[in-house]
Amino acid sequence: FNAISCFDTENLSINKEKYDVIATVGKHLNHARGPELRGDIKADPTQLSVRGIWADKLLAMDYLMKREMKISTFDDYRTSFIDHPEFKDQVMDAVLGFMSDKMKMKVDLEGADGEKIPYENTFTIGDTHNITKSFSYGLNNFLGIKKASTDIRELLFPMIKKNLQTADDETETFGLLRSLTAIRVDPTTFIDESQVAATATIKDAQGRNVSKFVALGDNILAKNILDNFSLNARLKKFKRDQVVEVYVARAQSKVPEVIAPELKEAYEMELAKLLAFLRGEIMEDSRINKILSIMSL
Repeated sequence: FNAISCFDTENLSINKEKYDVIATVGKHLNHARGPELRGDIKADPTQLSVRGIWADKLLAMDYLMKREMKISTFDDYRTSFIDHPEFKDQVMDAVLGFMSDKMKMKVDLEGADGEKIPYENTFTIGDTHNITKSFSYGLNNFLGIKKASTDIRELLFPMIKKNLQTADDETETFGLLRSLTAIRVDPTTFIDESQVAATATIKDAQGRNVSKFVALGDNILAKNILDNFSLNARLKKFKRDQVVEVYVARAQSKVPEVIAPELKEAYEMELAKLLAFLRGEIMEDSRINKILSIMSL
């Protein structure tokens, strides 16, 4: 028997009478009325089934990091949750998860019989967090939503950076802001790689330079993403079967005495990185370009 996920695009329009629900988890990012809503449907945007939870996510992150409420009785002290050690790590884990395209969550799967099953899940954001333009023009204007579909990180990250820039003597977080920044330069710019921590040139399917990014030593997140780009470029030179062969040989401590010259580089890579590549956990170039573009806003 095969189980299917209702979150897969091809399963959105299945005949649900032919299937039994085994377990469910989560809420709809946009709405719960199918993949498209007709233009003649009018509804109050406060209804979760129509609006979805994306606005809640954005506003929650804003207020977790906001230092100025613009209310005189609250702004005597300019601190946010990231200024308190007991909350900072959790908030930053969420930010890093979004921007590195990898989220780890402990959730409870709710079975058809009502039983709660604990489950730790790691998932990529990919295109699953694209916001559909709200019914509320006021909400769209307030959050700066102008497109029919917007990656939530396009709104989330500028919001985070804006809040980090409101530091004063009590909240020195310039280093944190730098750690979340990427530097975008003209694709034709020459970069002396000895002067930077990492660099990458993104190409399109025709091999043309699309964009170029640079990370300095304190641009920690960008450097990590660019390192993944470099690793992906190195592993693309090998066929998948070759990477599997190398991984299995090393995992079982059966490395051959004589290694084929074309596989030597793969045998010298970290085992964990080979496994991440085989699991599809390393971002594709197009996704790296998208995330770094958002980080460089």
